[in-house]
Amino acid sequence: MRYAAMNRGRFDGADALANHNGFIPTDEPRFQKVPDPSTQARYNDDQLYALGLYTYSLQPPLNPNKIDALGERGQKIFERERCVMCHTPPLYTSNELTPAQGFIVPEDHTKKYDILPMSVGTDPNLTLKTRRGTG
Repeated sequence: MRYAAMNRGRFDGADALANHNGFIPTDEPRFQKVPDPSTQARYNDDQLYALGLYTYSLQPPLNPNKIDALGERGQKIFERERCVMCHTPPLYTSNELTPAQGFIVPEDHTKKYDILPMSVGTDPNLTLKTRRGTG
């Protein structure tokens, strides 16, 4: 639920609440001034817990796409590049964080959080200017 907590909505003001000693990770001018936090919404712990329980109760549908020659080629590349080390079937995720290129993870964070010991090429601009950390 880390993702849901951090990504309430791109344009609901939640990104503007990401203020790190005056650094606001966005280029959007309307977010350069931090709004009063009491005017902003966030999911509470009970909502996040309920969302987690619901998410893990779901059964994914069967993939309607049959593996063809292109899919087989992709599967070979996936295996050759060792993507399976982090994207383990059947969920294809390790649920670990990965640092953006150039970001140095504080030593104490490696003990507290599930963080990969390497960067996997996440786009630093998306990582540092939004709270999604993807790219």
